[in-house]
Amino acid sequence: GDFGPALKEHFTRRVLVGQCAKVFDPIGLVTPITARLKLDLHQTCRMGLDWDDPVPEDFLPSWVSNLEDIQLIKHIRFKRTIIPADAVNTSVNLLVAVDASQDIAVAVIYARVLRKTGEYSCQLLMGRSKLISGSTIPRAELKSAVMGATSAHMIRRNLGDQCGSTIYISD
Repeated sequence: GDFGPALKEHFTRRVLVGQCAKVFDPIGLVTPITARLKLDLHQTCRMGLDWDDPVPEDFLPSWVSNLEDIQLIKHIRFKRTIIPADAVNTSVNLLVAVDASQDIAVAVIYARVLRKTGEYSCQLLMGRSKLISGSTIPRAELKSAVMGATSAHMIRRNLGDQCGSTIYISD
């Protein structure tokens, strides 16, 4: 049904945090959605509201959209295999992309495998986001770069000899 009327009756910080906590994404495959949830939750926390105080109705449309997205996450499917059947070898190259704004830093890691056709198969391995408050954009960019580098190091260690080159992308 429509989330608007139901949410309007119980539009508190406690309800919003509870709805966001329903998203279980340990390796960050739905980071674009969870990052937006973190930003919106942070915005409501900055208002200094108590857990059961009503959130201003100005935020209702964005939270209705957030709850609809949370429901749509149930239907997203990801392939678990990294290396396709037509791969030239089992060497996996990593692509690490990082970016940040004043409020949030994001890092994503993709696995790239060469296929027999000469094309590459590319798949999202991991995504992370972190709220950054009171930071300049250069400092936030640095924090996202550190987050990407430490995540890539962990994946390289876990892949062992299968890991080939790593490409880091930032602005």
